[in-house]
Amino acid sequence: MFFATCMAHGQWSVESPNQKLKLSVSEQAGKIRYEVSSMDELIVKRSNVGIAYTLGKNQSLGGLKWSIDKDSISKQTIDETWEPVFGKRAVVRNNYNELTITAKSNHDSELSVDVIFRAYDDGVAFRQVVGTGNTAAGKLSNLSIERCLSTINFTKPLDWWSYRREQEPSKRGKTVEYPLFTEMSADRVVVVTEGHLRDMGAMKLNKTKGGLEIISAKNFRLPSLPYTMPWRVVMIGDTAGQLLDSDLIVNLNPKADKSEFDWVKSGVCLWDWRVSGYTTKDGFTYGQNPESWTRLIDFAAETGLPYVMIDANWYGPEHEATSDPINGGQAAEIRKLVKYGEERGVGLILYLNHVGAVREGIDKIMAAYKEWGVQGIKYGFMKLKGAEQTVGVHEVSELAAKYELLINYHDGPLPPTGEEAYMPSMANREFCHAQADSLRSFTVGGFLGMVHVNMMAGPLDMNNGMFDLDAIAAKPRPKVQKPIHVTITGEAARTLIAYGGAWSVLIDSPESYRERADLFRFISAQKMPWVESKTLQSKMHQYISMMRQTGDTFLVGSVTNGKARELEIDLSFLPQGKTYEATIFEDAADAHFMKKRVAYTVRKQEVNSTSKITARMVPGGGHCMIIELQ
Repeated sequence: MFFATCMAHGQWSVESPNQKLKLSVSEQAGKIRYEVSSMDELIVKRSNVGIAYTLGKNQSLGGLKWSIDKDSISKQTIDETWEPVFGKRAVVRNNYNELTITAKSNHDSELSVDVIFRAYDDGVAFRQVVGTGNTAAGKLSNLSIERCLSTINFTKPLDWWSYRREQEPSKRGKTVEYPLFTEMSADRVVVVTEGHLRDMGAMKLNKTKGGLEIISAKNFRLPSLPYTMPWRVVMIGDTAGQLLDSDLIVNLNPKADKSEFDWVKSGVCLWDWRVSGYTTKDGFTYGQNPESWTRLIDFAAETGLPYVMIDANWYGPEHEATSDPINGGQAAEIRKLVKYGEERGVGLILYLNHVGAVREGIDKIMAAYKEWGVQGIKYGFMKLKGAEQTVGVHEVSELAAKYELLINYHDGPLPPTGEEAYMPSMANREFCHAQADSLRSFTVGGFLGMVHVNMMAGPLDMNNGMFDLDAIAAKPRPKVQKPIHVTITGEAARTLIAYGGAWSVLIDSPESYRERADLFRFISAQKMPWVESKTLQSKMHQYISMMRQTGDTFLVGSVTNGKARELEIDLSFLPQGKTYEATIFEDAADAHFMKKRVAYTVRKQEVNSTSKITARMVPGGGHCMIIELQ
């Protein structure tokens, strides 16, 4: 049933399918305003939807008068399922109620704008489509957005954690980046973010006394009409876990034809960068050279990992204009390694700096890598900002799809807005502080902050999986210069908790993993894409417990902050009537994230859907389970 009603002249409402969220829309003197409530509690008080336009450089259209075409108001209900190429689950339900209102201006072009509102069970979204209906586009060839007039006003002042400010709340009055996370009350969590960003600069938000003012798209010239703006999103849930599990963002995007992306292979990837400088017991020291890369490929083949990633400088100094990513440096050796990996079922991912991409041309480079047999690219330091970055990322991703290459964006990437739904070549991105790079942020609480904030928007390449924790604390490596504060079970759990899109990246040596082969099985068992994912429980900066299913196997990872903690893990997600064996990895009683990081115990236990497991974690610790059908 569709819950949209005309409450009075110029007032409408649309409810979520479960009737818990209500989005109320009103029109007064041509201005559109909205409110959002959850179970009759007002969450977003009266806020505006609108755009100020200019025509050419000097002609402001700020004096336009708008009227609402009451006869063109439409509504629809969508309830469908679809299968992503990769994601948090194999089947996604897309269920929402939608209201569309058309506003027509008094300009001689008859400029019209459709305002679309959607209500999902876990949030609301709105967007504007500029130049619809009978708009005479020829009279608006220089139409630009002077500024956005849309706001998101809340019923009370709130402390927000946001991208780049995951460890402490953003201060009022500062410009912040999405996603923004807040706990409005003990049982009300709110996230503000964006969906389906195509060619406009990423949304920024200015904190005001009343809430948030959208300040993106300033002086943005519309490339054509009609022009569809990105979705502005307010996610609302009873718990943070409910929103971490949400598919709302990907559902706001078009959907790829899955058959066209059957070449996409998801999985765990070894990485050479952090391993450099590690010396084995037989005296071999890893570096960025063919022998080291061969060892990584051999271990990936041995443990069933699909990828090895070779990072910067393999073709010469990455930032130099003379670097040649096709023929430079060790390119000849790389081509041999690609064939070596193919013979062992391991694909190579190659680093590419933006400098080299511009020098040689990205199309030419991708064509060469495709011919070599390369499986993907890690793209670093894209020197584009705003709308140019958005367009550049999409152009590169479309070329990657053409050449059947996955791509992982690093170094200040474009924020995720659900692009993987229609462009699965966008495998992942470093939308966070990467572990071992930014240890000032990567505290035990900082990890939990990034999960509760950044991961709301989409996949994260966080670079977890360090097992040699005590050794690094005693003697740093060239690329890991400070201790990583976590126990080994917590670090293994992080590899599961941090949603890695199409591939997640490991940062330690084969020897470190072989030495603890039992615990490494928790990582090698992460066979993506996932069948299902579920946040079992979580609390901002305190703890999280995540379940992900692969085939008939269920993996559970839990981590705590700097405090020892016990969490009761309810296994009711298991199919009823079946018996499983749980392999449980726990912190040793005397383990500690600052003193004794790699001490853990292993035990097995028979479990079923009625079982409950107590996850005992030391300070900075974790807990891992592999649950397999007997």
